[in-house]
Amino acid sequence: MPGFISRPTRREREERLAESRDKAASAGIRNVEGVVRRTEEAYEIERARAREGMEFKRPFAVSGDSPEAKQAEQDLLRKAGIDPESYRPTNG
Repeated sequence: MPGFISRPTRREREERLAESRDKAASAGIRNVEGVVRRTEEAYEIERARAREGMEFKRPFAVSGDSPEAKQAEQDLLRKAGIDPESYRPTNG
């Protein structure tokens, strides 16, 4: 059985971005076009907008729940000498 890939329409995409932009603004995050789940989604939206003739004005914010954000947090903790699993200082 074939699987179907459905993508949001332009209007649905822009409505989701506007909604996430409003939530981000109320949380104190300003000057972003919207909040997306992954960096790949941000690139995909930007390419789609470029094809539609829309210019790049503001960056997208990537959700803190994204795999990239979690990996960056773990890397930052390791650099600071903290074990990301236990949040205890590492030896050395």
